[in-house]
Amino acid sequence: MNIEKNKFLIAMARGSFTVNSLAKKSGIGRVTISCIKNGKVTSVQPDTLGKLAAALGVDVTELIEN
Repeated sequence: MNIEKNKFLIAMARGSFTVNSLAKKSGIGRVTISCIKNGKVTSVQPDTLGKLAAALGVDVTELIEN
């Protein structure tokens, strides 16, 4: 699924998450989160997207491209 970088960054900012704190809360690796944050990764597996959305406290539809 394609994750929208700007939406992801907004969700991180709302929750005051750093890459490290989001990695710890979501169980997703710091490198993966950093790559998404920097726009190097735009497509993630549905389970990864679900874990990120849950950790950020948003619905998965708020993170995907329209």
